[in-house]
Formats: sequence, structure tokens, C-alpha cells
Amino acid sequence: QNLDFTAAAHAFGHYNLQHLDRQNLPRLGPVQDDEALLLFALARVMRPKTIVEFGTSNGFSAMNWLHAIADDPEARVFSYDIMPYPSARDLEDSDTRFIFLQKSQAD
Repeated sequence: QNLDFTAAAHAFGHYNLQHLDRQNLPRLGPVQDDEALLLFALARVMRPKTIVEFGTSNGFSAMNWLHAIADDPEARVFSYDIMPYPSARDLEDSDTRFIFLQKSQAD
């Protein structure tokens, strides 16, 4: 099943969800497109000021959280990982609401 987020956004005047348009192909990391959509919706409804995630990897979940809180300049996403992923550093440089913390279980 191929989800067309762009057409749905234009047809109903809702959120632009192009960041989720990956054709639901299996990716590295635990969050798939349908799960990301649910998490995006929960964040939009709950309106958290702080989101904490463990395991940054390629930054897909972090980017999803940032899209969900896009209209709240006070909201923050904190992402912890034991590896210094370049994608996390890139996200941190591009959006001040994203904070990457490299920590291990020993810290």
C-alpha cells in the first residue's frame, strides 16, 4: 500500500506530511511510516513542550517530532544516542529546537 500524503494534504487543506513519504519501505531503525504518522498525530494533539527520544540513528523520528511541533517555538526535542551520528549534528545545526546529547549507559 502506497500512502500519498501530499495529495491528502492538498485535498483536505491539512498538514504537509512529505517528510513521511518514504513509500513505507523498511528502514534502519524501529519507526516505520505508519507508526511515524501516529506519533506525529499524537504530538499535534498533546502539544508537548518537551519530547525526549533515545536512539537518534538517521534522525527520521527527530525530524518527525520537529514537524509535529513546528508551530510552537517553545517546544524542544532532546535526542540521546551513544553514537555521534552526522544526521543528528546536521539537525542540531538546522533547528535550535533540536538538542542532541551523546551519552552512554555509563554516563
